Amino acid sequence: MSLVSDANYLYYLGLGQSESITNNLTPIIGAAEAKVKQFLNRDLESATYTAEKYDGSGTNELILRQSPVTTLTSVARYDGLDSNNDEVWTTLVLGTDYERAMIPAEANRIILDYYEFELGCQNYRVTYVAGYSTIPLDIQLACKELVALYWRSSPPNNNFIGVQNISDAGGGASSTINIDLEAEQKILNKIVHYKVVNV
Repeated sequence: MSLVSDANYLYYLGLGQSESITNNLTPIIGAAEAKVKQFLNRDLESATYTAEKYDGSGTNELILRQSPVTTLTSVARYDGLDSNNDEVWTTLVLGTDYERAMIPAEANRIILDYYEFELGCQNYRVTYVAGYSTIPLDIQLACKELVALYWRSSPPNNNFIGVQNISDAGGGASSTINIDLEAEQKILNKIVHYKVVNV
């Protein structure tokens, strides 16, 4: 799923709706949205993450890779190997193993009341739903600004990316183009508050 609709990208760029324009924009949109996700170190769309493995923290909290967490589906603990050398995972039971599950306001972790995640290496598996059902407007704007930057810096446009002054004084007339080499980073820095450190 795209973070911004094609129609919104076209409107932002001041382009008409046509299949050829949309087809030419598709790889640029893909590159811009991939850059945003890479910079933020996370996916953004709401999705289910199944049986992700985590190291036990020794506390009642686990920080998850994706956020905002909206639903905790299950938590399972690694309990060794069976007689066939297959991993044994025991699903934690509400009311038996822990009193309640909580997702704090930051929505980047889960908390199990009256439970301690045993210290270990990838000894827990968590299935949960995380991400945005509606992408925040400032992230959408960053995507549109990056698409505009890439679109205007690629054929058949100017092919200019950089901070420099380009002057043309030919024929008695002069024109100057100011280009910002750090434009991409400046756009991304506007959404740095969404960036996470994955675990």
